[in-house]
Amino acid sequence: MSDHKEAMTSLAKLYQNIGENDQCSAYCSKLLKVDPANEQATFMQANLMLMNNRTEEAINIYKNQLNKAPNNFNTLSQLIELLRRAGRISDI
Repeated sequence: MSDHKEAMTSLAKLYQNIGENDQCSAYCSKLLKVDPANEQATFMQANLMLMNNRTEEAINIYKNQLNKAPNNFNTLSQLIELLRRAGRISDI
């Protein structure tokens, strides 16, 4: 199953890189069904939400990830940057 997750992650990244956001989202959703803690799929989903002006949903994803892994610097830095761009840096 691990190999399938890696393949699905690679496909999601590929679709993201070529601008096929619907396909990227579909693979991220499949990944998150089999591996709800998949950080890469979660970040791609949050980035897709940002691209679709769904900032609040993206912020909530990052906050949830940070609650699950409070020592994850990547998640914290992404959340800080997102809140800064949204003019909500005081929410930290």
